[in-house]
Amino acid sequence: MKVTDIAFTGYPVTNMPRARDFYEKKPGLSPTVYELEKGASWVEYDMRSGTLAIKDIDPNWQSKTTDLPSL
Repeated sequence: MKVTDIAFTGYPVTNMPRARDFYEKKPGLSPTVYELEKGASWVEYDMRSGTLAIKDIDPNWQSKTTDLPSL
């Protein structure tokens, strides 16, 4: 199997205004979908071969390292 594109990537963020500032100013992405639901937000950016989505999560969230098998 050969991967040629990634159609959708989701990325959790703990500070949505800061994340939007970064993605919209540094690489110059424009939001194509912006949703607010019960205080949560979700923003999508269309890219050449796919979509990047950022979603706000609890600011106290901590990543957990997991061992993944090699492909």
